[in-house]
Amino acid sequence: MLKRDHRKELGFPIVALAGYTQAGKTSFFNLMTNKEKSVGRGPFTTLSTFARKAQIPNNPGGEFILIDSIGFIEDMHPIILKAFHATLGELATADLVLLFIDASDDIFPLERKVRACSQILREMDVTSPTLICANKVDRMSDEQLSDALALIHKYFLEEKIIPASVKTGENLNMLLAEIGSWISDGRAVAKPQNPLAHD
Repeated sequence: MLKRDHRKELGFPIVALAGYTQAGKTSFFNLMTNKEKSVGRGPFTTLSTFARKAQIPNNPGGEFILIDSIGFIEDMHPIILKAFHATLGELATADLVLLFIDASDDIFPLERKVRACSQILREMDVTSPTLICANKVDRMSDEQLSDALALIHKYFLEEKIIPASVKTGENLNMLLAEIGSWISDGRAVAKPQNPLAHD
């Protein structure tokens, strides 16, 4: 709590990363902060929140505090669940939540994970604006991506969804521009149009 209050006192906007395990949160954190946090293949690679100052490229006023949090998982023991929610308290106080989803998952596990993300955010009463990164598009066909975006939109009707790849950099400029716009304007992320409506 003291660290959280101190970050608020610094006056920088706080962007909290959220999402299911292995969705690409920590890879994005490393990219933005020039850090080398471990990126693993199992749950609990990130065991606690980790905060660093970040900067939107070519945006002198685009400084913010970026927080990497423990990845969402399902069906946890109640004792673990209690600690899990305490750790994720950062999400409830962030100025912006950046939700990472591995869009390359097969459709059935993808829906299970997206549903879990939506449920956890509701349970934690997260009222901050939320921006969604549909990550790992470099692994997908156009048809797979279209299906994945439609599924994500089913559970997140009001959130903007940006398909991107942290690994290859595809569409990261769009994601960073959206974060930078929010930081510069000091506003909530604009309400999106249907992500499937564009040509």
